[in-house]
Amino acid sequence: MGRCHWGFRYGTGLRRYSRVSKRVWSDGAVGAAGRRGRDGGAGPGMAWHIKAAGLKTRLAGRRRNLADAGAPGYTAVIMAINPDDFPPGSYHELALFPLNNVVLFPGMPLPLHIFEERYQAMIGQCLERDEPFGVLLIKEGHEVGAPAEPHAVGTTARIAQVQRLEGGRMNILTRGETRFELLETAQTTPYLVGLVRYLEEAEGEVAPAALAGVREEYVRLQRHLTAIAGGWDREVAAPDDAITLARTASAMLAVSLPLPPDVRQDLLATPTAGARLDKLQTLLAQANRIVAERVAQNTPFQGPRLN
Repeated sequence: MGRCHWGFRYGTGLRRYSRVSKRVWSDGAVGAAGRRGRDGGAGPGMAWHIKAAGLKTRLAGRRRNLADAGAPGYTAVIMAINPDDFPPGSYHELALFPLNNVVLFPGMPLPLHIFEERYQAMIGQCLERDEPFGVLLIKEGHEVGAPAEPHAVGTTARIAQVQRLEGGRMNILTRGETRFELLETAQTTPYLVGLVRYLEEAEGEVAPAALAGVREEYVRLQRHLTAIAGGWDREVAAPDDAITLARTASAMLAVSLPLPPDVRQDLLATPTAGARLDKLQTLLAQANRIVAERVAQNTPFQGPRLN
């Protein structure tokens, strides 16, 4: 898999406004915003600065650490959030990477090259705190330039390996862990921080035919991919339970074939393993036809194998 490069310009980022306040406050306006909401000038949305002081404090702490983490001169833009929408325990804070053409699945490896200062700071804090970050496919916009709007469902990325380079740049290897839903954006600069809800992997209604079909296509695709690499698998085991099979097959499919981003995103956002297996059966069958043609082209001898 190739590298993914990005370099957001200063001052850009997603601006997903609060459903109540419809305002964005910069670092210098936080205190005043609290007073305006309390004194009756800005409506109930500004009460966030009083009622959700714990959230504000945590974000402010992240802001203070940016200079130490290698991003001096950046000011956090914190969103005004209505606490009634997000009671304690209903969300988690997560640093976010919106990317073009990248849909990360749980269990899928993702190598990245980090070169921009604010993202060096973000990765540095993730390493220091042993925390993941979230990867989201961009729905509208671009990685560089005007603010981009991402899809709501993404996957957390856990950093597994780090190669440090000159100038603070890094090559990192990550692995997808948990699907999440973006509820609201809490901070837009120097990098995005969202309030997210982690999505449980529900089995749902599983059709026996779909389960058997995906297991069969999974084994075929695994053997085809091994053949392309010049190897041979005597035995390939497919997971028996629907949740593990849907997770493993989705990751393998995403890594192996250049599926259109909207197809990958639809698969990621499918809420249950049973519904995902229905889609995977068709996608895996199509993938096997494509990969089988490559195997035939690369392997002139089509006779029986002795092993």
